[in-house]
Amino acid sequence: LMRIYPYWQREKCCDGVVLTFVDVDEIKQVQEELQQTYNALEKNEQQLQAVLDNTTSVIYVKDIEGRYLLGNKQLSKVTGFRLEQLLGNKDSELFPPEIYQVFQDNDQKVIAQNTVLEFEEVLPQPDGYIHTYISLKAPLYDEQGNPYAVCGISTDITKQKLTQEKLNKTNTELVRAKEAAEAGNQA
Repeated sequence: LMRIYPYWQREKCCDGVVLTFVDVDEIKQVQEELQQTYNALEKNEQQLQAVLDNTTSVIYVKDIEGRYLLGNKQLSKVTGFRLEQLLGNKDSELFPPEIYQVFQDNDQKVIAQNTVLEFEEVLPQPDGYIHTYISLKAPLYDEQGNPYAVCGISTDITKQKLTQEKLNKTNTELVRAKEAAEAGNQA
């Protein structure tokens, strides 16, 4: 790279030029390395987002104040909000008090106990039904070891709960039928 600057000794009189030469090979090499690093990071981010978006679990990260920092497509699907509407907002800005208060309390327990915790949480869905989730929540730490966010992975167990309720009801009916049959046999 060559730069040319006029050399002025008096006003309006150019007495010469100053030439500077800069070896840009090192600059180009650093730029190429930065571009390769950026491309690798972008590829990793795309891969991570693909993993997040192709799971049936709801995955999210919220900061200490409860603002969504990250979410997957399933989070959008179950809440009825676009991801752009969720990011930067708190549960209290998105859900009714009886829902957001539970989420908020559970997040705070994770931070206070500084460990991974499991919760059963419910969330009304856009389909009009209330779904039940098993939520694993874990604190995320900064470079100094301080928690800065809560990561959650929530799996819909509504079908399993309904199946369990049906099994319990059937079991109860079978016990009653058995008791009735035994009482009839004794009479």
